[in-house]
Amino acid sequence: MYLGTYKKGTVVFCPFTTFSTAGSSITIATNGTPKAYINGGTTEVTSGVTLVEDHDGITGRHGITVDTSGGSFTAGSDVDVALDNAVIDGTSVSTWIAKFSIERDSIVEDKLDTVAGNITTILSNTVDIETKVDVLDGLIDTILANTVDIEAKIDILDSVANIIRGKTDQLTFTETGVADVNLQMIRNIPLTGNGSTDPFDVA
Repeated sequence: MYLGTYKKGTVVFCPFTTFSTAGSSITIATNGTPKAYINGGTTEVTSGVTLVEDHDGITGRHGITVDTSGGSFTAGSDVDVALDNAVIDGTSVSTWIAKFSIERDSIVEDKLDTVAGNITTILSNTVDIETKVDVLDGLIDTILANTVDIEAKIDILDSVANIIRGKTDQLTFTETGVADVNLQMIRNIPLTGNGSTDPFDVA
């Protein structure tokens, strides 16, 4: 279960339930060891990771709290929470409990800043419209491929759309579908004319 992204220093509560083989709620006979793993690694983090058995006094309803203020938890990382070697209804159980991220939003914001800069550069320096589209498409694909959270993907697409809209809103149209533009280059050759009696002066 993915719980979302949290600020570093937050104590994240990861809820889970236990049942007997008959299907009724049951407490944990032997608590086992709650653990956290960072970015899919195999190094166990147990400091600040605590099992809360029978949360609020209700049998079978538990949680694992993870205090992310420790040095192992860094901005942009993904955290997998597990419970190992717990005994439930006479059976030893090791299982994944939940997954969350730490300050994933700040990583997304950094990516958006990069995209904004790249889009501005591309729209300013690339003459070929087909090239503009190809490069923008590649930038968006790269960012989406490196972003796990589906909400973050939507935010990125929305932000990219706003950046592009900001550029296209600078265009003016003398009539429907006809853009009023100020040409500075033709096929990468600068125009040096005066725009009136000698409009282009292109070699």
